[in-house]
This record gives sequence, structure tokens and C-alpha cells, in this order.
Amino acid sequence: MALTASLVTLAATSTAQVALSDRPVFTSVNVPGNLALALSVEFPTAISVAHPDRNYSSAQTYIGYFDPTKCYSYSYTDGTGTNNYFFPDGVANNRTCPGTGTGAGNGPGRWSGNFLNWASMQTIDPFRWALTGGYRIYDTASLTVLEKAWASNQGSTNNFPDSTTKGSSVIAGATPFSNGSALTTRIWALGNKMRFVSPTASGANGASFTASYYNNTNVNGVAVATRPEGVINYNINNTWFPSPARTTNVSAKWSGRVTAPTAGNYRFRVRGDDGVRLTVQVNSGPTYSIGEAGWNAQAATNYDLPVPNVSANDTLNITVQYYQGTGGAEVSLQWQLPGAGNYKLVGEGDSADLYAESARHYNPTEALQNDRAYEVFMRVKVCDPAAPGGVEENCTLYGTNSYKPTGLMQKYSDKIRYSAFGYLNDDNINRDGGVLRAKQKFIGPMRPVPASDPVANALAEWSATTGVMLTNPDSADASATGVSNSGVMNYLNKFGQIPRAGETSPGGYKTFDPVGELYYAVQRYYRNKGNVPAWSNNATATQADGFPVITTWDDPVQYSCQRNFVLGIGDVNTHADRNLPGATGVSEPTKPDEVKNDTAVDAKTWTNRVGVLQGGDLDTTLGTTLGDTQNYGGCCNNNGALMAGLAYWANINDIRPDMAGDQTIQTYWLDVLEFGTYKKNNQFYLAAKFGGFKPEKGYLDSTATAAKFADTATTKSWWATTSDT
Repeated sequence: MALTASLVTLAATSTAQVALSDRPVFTSVNVPGNLALALSVEFPTAISVAHPDRNYSSAQTYIGYFDPTKCYSYSYTDGTGTNNYFFPDGVANNRTCPGTGTGAGNGPGRWSGNFLNWASMQTIDPFRWALTGGYRIYDTASLTVLEKAWASNQGSTNNFPDSTTKGSSVIAGATPFSNGSALTTRIWALGNKMRFVSPTASGANGASFTASYYNNTNVNGVAVATRPEGVINYNINNTWFPSPARTTNVSAKWSGRVTAPTAGNYRFRVRGDDGVRLTVQVNSGPTYSIGEAGWNAQAATNYDLPVPNVSANDTLNITVQYYQGTGGAEVSLQWQLPGAGNYKLVGEGDSADLYAESARHYNPTEALQNDRAYEVFMRVKVCDPAAPGGVEENCTLYGTNSYKPTGLMQKYSDKIRYSAFGYLNDDNINRDGGVLRAKQKFIGPMRPVPASDPVANALAEWSATTGVMLTNPDSADASATGVSNSGVMNYLNKFGQIPRAGETSPGGYKTFDPVGELYYAVQRYYRNKGNVPAWSNNATATQADGFPVITTWDDPVQYSCQRNFVLGIGDVNTHADRNLPGATGVSEPTKPDEVKNDTAVDAKTWTNRVGVLQGGDLDTTLGTTLGDTQNYGGCCNNNGALMAGLAYWANINDIRPDMAGDQTIQTYWLDVLEFGTYKKNNQFYLAAKFGGFKPEKGYLDSTATAAKFADTATTKSWWATTSDT
């Protein structure tokens, strides 16, 4: 089925290596398959970069909410509301869009949809796009606007790096800048926006710093965060350093330059609470500094530094060092230009500062300026039959004139039943396990009945006549939790997008991801073992995160010949996920009785078997103790590869001895490649490999060998595929 091919496509865009089965999810006798989504909704799953190669090329196709074959203009109204979005404005020429648009409201230039996908898509976006058509911020019978995932201020630019595209012809074919030699974009911590700037060749008036942050007071050791910045202006009561930099006993260093806009005598002012140092060098010549005089534990204090005899277009090389002990904290760098009566921030104004408090909202009716930071909402109008090039390939017609973006879940809604698992949005590392967010069900307007005609589906997730998504299809489950959103597709599309009570914008995603326990929760669901109360008890409204927390589970397996699957997504840097049957972990909370008493499976024993089968010529370091390995993969707090053993066990053993025949589970998983890194033999790869292959007739673990699972041309074909099914 196309699900397999789509997952391979998604993996290919992020260079992930995922072993997938070629076994169909549904059968030929109209018995539906079961697919449970295991969504590790920790922040790296959502905010990481979807296209890790940060060198843009129009020769490469980048998937996402924008059509790579189209050109886009920006609809500007007020720069604040939801009616500011991109819309198709022409057909691209080999994914390039030089010149003006053809549609109403087109500006002086257009954007390549291919470039916008590369610049803005976060890892969850292509996943949502492939499965559901994407997250809709506008959804009426006549208008559909998609919005990228919320980019919280969690993590750092290591998750989604600021990116610079160079080459005037490349930029002119991808953006409205007709005379830019470079374009830098920022996504991290901007919510639903993107910022961009195209500096002039000289970079005049635009400051450019590399900022490094240290969790000590001596600007020494390994930086905990590094990023480019254009302005130095921090106050602990307003804007502070990026995570994971602390608020006390912390230091920072900014190294960079600014081009002098005019000749004369300059004055720099560095302000610090606590200590500051400042050095300014004119070109490669005279150097001026404020040294130890400013390196004190002190209230906010200004230190002025004269820099005389500067020529226009001189490069002023600047270094600022700062430390904060405890109490109040602030640091800033200003300058007074020749003949000016006041100070202003270095880099303030028409600067290339993508981290300033605000940026000018892009209005295509205004002339673009180099060295000015702009921002746009990353939203796109889709499925417009009147747009140049017509509707996108994934648009489905409902009724007579309502087109909607759809994905694999809608396509196979008459053949597969779906459910969704996630976490509570609880940042306490001792909160174990996963929670059921949407029960197993058909999601389409009609509910198939084996050997009979379909009937109307009371739990449908979209309108049959308009295709509009329904906000609360599972109202009983929503009411039980006190929320107003529900449904499998809604949870996939909206986790992290819903503002918390009393807030106007979304909050943050979960921190710490016990993925092994999340996966085990899904297995418990299929095995009809029931919820683990300790994993869902005492959930606050914030932890519910806008969706049902379902504690009374139904039995998702309706037929003895039903096929059961898990599709997961997350990052391999998991945390504290060893509280599983047969396993132990350091610093885990007390193992719940429901887990301790589950003696049908021993996660450690089966993971040790995976270690043996994956060993040999592949990796002799796994061996017979893989199930005991903690801090697996070089990270993190008491994590492990135990989900691989659980997946292998469920793939080759009967999980439902209470039913006729053998019921098994096959597992698929997508690694979002946090920090753009693929880790060999990570737990997702092992779970997909050993939990996803189709066991041969008569397969026995007792006779299986590492050679059988070797990654060679002669053996690989039976446990891995990149083909459609």
C-alpha cells in the first residue's frame, strides 16, 4: 500500500534509514486493519528541521505544504491576523520563480514553493502533510490555508539552524530579492513565522555577531548554546539567553563586526549587570578596550569607549564578554555615531538582526530593502482551482466545488481504523508512559461493515459534503477531560498548536520523552491490558494539552484475522523509558503493578535477542546485554533500546491468546534526526527492523541467526523494502 512508499519518501527527505515491511495493513476480505499512531510529542519531534541539508538547490525537490512546482506571492493585510498568507501566483520553471507574479495582488517578485519548503518545514510538517494533508488554520468550504508547526523557544538553533543561501541567481529564482547576494532565514523560536534578511554586499549598518553562551561565570569551556545575532540587548526581566543557558552563574561572548556608515569619531557604550568587557578594533589596526574595570559584580552600569578617526566603510571588529552571578541581570551594546546626540543599539534600525525584539512584516507592495529583517507568517493557501496550475496533487473534491488537501489517512479511511497515543505535557522526568488520545475507530464519513454495506459514521472526522475537518468528533471523550478538541487527525495536526487556558498563543511541547514506555502503552492497548493509571493520573489542564486523556480503554481488535500496526515518530534521544516488564532502570519511579504483573513479555530478554541478531558482522558491540544498556546511543537520562525487544516479540508472537489464531503487531517508525544526526543501530531502527519484517512461514526465534538479518544484498530483501505494496 502507499503508506509504505510514503514513509520511505519521508525518510529519504531526512536521510533516515527505516526498515519497513511490505505486508498490507488491510486484507482482501474487507476486514479493516488497525493502525495506532505513537506520537512522541516532545519538542524535537515538532521543531527540528525537516530538510537537514542546509544548502538550498533548485535541482532538489523539497516536500512540504508548498507545491515545489509553483510560485507564490504573499497576501498582506495587517501583519497580525490569520488572513496574512502565501498563495499560488504562477507555475515555476524547474522550481525557480524569477520575475513578477500573474495573480491578483502580486508584488515585485515571487517566492519559490520549493524554497519555502526547504526554508520553513519542521519535521512534523511533512509527516502531517503525508498522512492528513496538513494542519489547517483556515478551513471553510471555499478556503483552505495550511500553517506550519509552532516553533517554540525550546532547544536551540541546533534543532533548526538559521540558514544562509548564497548566489544572486539562486536568490532571484527563489525569492523576491532581485539584487541579493545572500539571504538568511530563521525559524527557531518564532512560532508560526519566518524571518529573513538579504544583506548588501558590504553589509553596511548591519551588525553580525556570533553569540556563545556558557553555564559558568568565566566565559570558558564548552558553550551550551551558539547562534548568530545582530543586536546585543538582554534583560532577565524581558528577553534572556537561549535555552539551556541559565539565569544565574552564566556568561556569554559576542564576536562580530559592523561596518561604519560614516566617517568621524565613534563612542561605544556597553552596559552590564554584572560584569562586562568590550574590545573594538578598526579594520586590522588600532584596538580600543574596556577590560577588568567593568568585570565586577555590580548593578547595571554603563561603560563608554571612544573610538576615534574612523573612516566610512571601515570594519569595526567587536568582542563583548559578559557574566551574570545572581540577582538582576542585563547586558547591551550601543553606539553614538559621529555628530549624533544620542546612543542607539549597535545593529538597531535597518539591521540584519533576526533576533531583535521585532521585525518588519513583509508587505509585497513596499520596496524590499537589503539589510532589513522581515518576517512572514508561514501559511499557504491550497486547493484553489482558480490558482495558476490548478489544485495541488493531494487535493480531493468534495461536493461540487470544495477541494481539500488530503493524505493517506483519508485515502484509506475505508480500509483502516486509526487511534493515537501521545504523552501528557508534563516536564517532570518521573512522569512515565504514554496516554491514549483517540480510540481506535474509522475516521471517514462512512463506516464499513464487513460483508455488508457501509453505514454513516457517528465519529467521522470530516464533512462528507465539504471536506471541512470537524473540531470535536469524539465529543464524549473530550467532555470527560474537559476539552473541546478530539480525534485522531486533530491530535496529529494540532498537538502543540492550541493555546493553553488564558493564553493567546501556544505554549511549549513536552520535555523528556519516554518513548519505550509510549510504545509499550500502544502494545497494551492492542493486547487489551488496559491503561496504567500512574501514567495518566492527576493530569492538569496544561498537561492534557487540549485533547482527551482517555483512561477507560476499549478493545481495538475486533476480528481474529485483523492486522495490527504501529506507526511512530520521534527523536532517538529518549529519556527514562526503562520502566517496562522485566527491565530495571536507574532513578525510575516505582514500577506500576500493571507493568510489574505483565509477565507475558520480558522486555530485557527480548532486547538481548535483538542485540544478538543485530550483532555479528553488523555491530559486535550489541551482543547479549543490549537490554541492560542504559544511556543508550550516547544519550540520555536512563534510556534504553527496550522498545526494539518489545517490537520483535510482538511481531513473532501471539499477543492475544484470548482470541482464535495468532494476533501480532508490526512496527514502523520515523526518526526526525534531531540535530541532523543519524545514529547507527538506534532504537527506532532496531524496532522497525525487528518489529516490521514479515516472518517467514515456520520462523522461530530459537533458530534465527545474525547472518539471517545481515545487511547484505542476499539477506536484506526479506526484512527490508523500499518498494510500494
